[in-house]
Amino acid sequence: MTRLLTIFLTLFSPVFAALADSPARPFPYVTTSENGRMLFKMIPLQFTETGTKPAFGVAIKLMPDGSFKELWRLENNYSFQTFISNNGENLIVMGPWNQGHTPSPDHLALAFYKNGKLIKSYSTAELVKDPSKVKATVSHYFWRADSHEECPDAAGINTRISWDNLFTLTTVDCVNYTFNVINGEILSEKN
Repeated sequence: MTRLLTIFLTLFSPVFAALADSPARPFPYVTTSENGRMLFKMIPLQFTETGTKPAFGVAIKLMPDGSFKELWRLENNYSFQTFISNNGENLIVMGPWNQGHTPSPDHLALAFYKNGKLIKSYSTAELVKDPSKVKATVSHYFWRADSHEECPDAAGINTRISWDNLFTLTTVDCVNYTFNVINGEILSEKN
């Protein structure tokens, strides 16, 4: 029995590893602003009996009477993580699971939108200064730091839009960025 189990694991371990390394399937979700009054609903590509419906997002304002008011839409776009500003005008969209093993000018890191219109975007190659620090898997790579153990001095591990419209994040090479949410410009870049 042990020999049979060993043969099975030897033959199928690469299959299980490949499945575990596959990008996550897109799913519908809602994110809220820091003040809780703005919502952003993200809906992935949908397959229906009559064809496909493209992915989209909707910025929504929670009105004083509890009703919802649509503010604007982001068409033909899906992201696993978004951040909406307290006034509902600005949105930050994080890039997809970038395939490969190193940052590239063609790989989206994040994009800034105002009322559904793109105002600024950055590639992973623009933000990661030391590509050797990227955490590569079989099919894709991670370019953002995800813990203070990786970058103890980083302020942007808890990525979010602050009350004063600043957005912070830290890359795997411990570069801490602060962006202006209104225009997407980098305000500071610290190692």
